[in-house]
Amino acid sequence: MNGEPDLWIGGQWRHASDGGTREIINPADGSVVAVVDEATPDDARDAVAAACRAFDDGAWPSTPVTERAALLDRVADLLERDKELLAELETRDTGKTLAESRIDIDDVTAVFR
Repeated sequence: MNGEPDLWIGGQWRHASDGGTREIINPADGSVVAVVDEATPDDARDAVAAACRAFDDGAWPSTPVTERAALLDRVADLLERDKELLAELETRDTGKTLAESRIDIDDVTAVFR
């Protein structure tokens, strides 16, 4: 099991239920970028159930649409702010060029706008 838990489920961080981990390898040089918890099917089911509960019982459905839009814009603002860092991480994770990773971050940002 690695140090800090990597799975956000039900409002808390936790490790994979079976303690499994996976190395994230930089395809450009074979170095280990990170060791992360590898979610099991049970972890995925728990995450989906927690997300459904959070939606059904949480504040989001009753949040005015203008507030929802403002929150999503804030996510986009943060993605734009950290674009270079996120693009570098994506490049290390996937082996894409930095230019391709920047385009990916732009595309994700557009989803939140």
